[in-house]
Amino acid sequence: MINNEELENFRCRITNCKKCGPDYKPAVGFGNTDRPKIFFIGMNPWVENNEYKDGRGITILKEQLLRQKFSNFFFDNVIKCELPIGQKVSAFELRSCKPFLERQIELLKPKNIVLFGDFVRHGLGIKEGFWEACVYKGLPTYVFPHFSSVLYGKNNVDEYYNKFFRVLWDIK
Repeated sequence: MINNEELENFRCRITNCKKCGPDYKPAVGFGNTDRPKIFFIGMNPWVENNEYKDGRGITILKEQLLRQKFSNFFFDNVIKCELPIGQKVSAFELRSCKPFLERQIELLKPKNIVLFGDFVRHGLGIKEGFWEACVYKGLPTYVFPHFSSVLYGKNNVDEYYNKFFRVLWDIK
């Protein structure tokens, strides 16, 4: 079980980080913090009124997971702050945030990791392609296309979710 004091200290470190500048809005993800079965890792958060908000893709995923009666997960991002409007994620933000992600993996002790998108996959140095299993930080890791590829027409939504959940249910 995660130490709540350590988790709170971790959240404070992220909230107080100013490496990237004052225009970045920090956020820590959501979900089960007691050794989740799956740690989902996306690209970067969306923050509104200093609160973590679910983007459209994450909202759909969360609804699907809960509909399937699956709640043993934690969701966060490789980048720990919402970027200023109009700015794209860069290697600088990734390098600045990667130690936070690595510490988060140590604290949560997830059983598996699921990565979404090329940026996350490349940023963490994973060479395997989409729908393939690999290992990251000694944990079984699965790589999926980012939700935007579904939401903006590059993949069929039903096909994506059918394949996604087939893989998800096979994860131990």
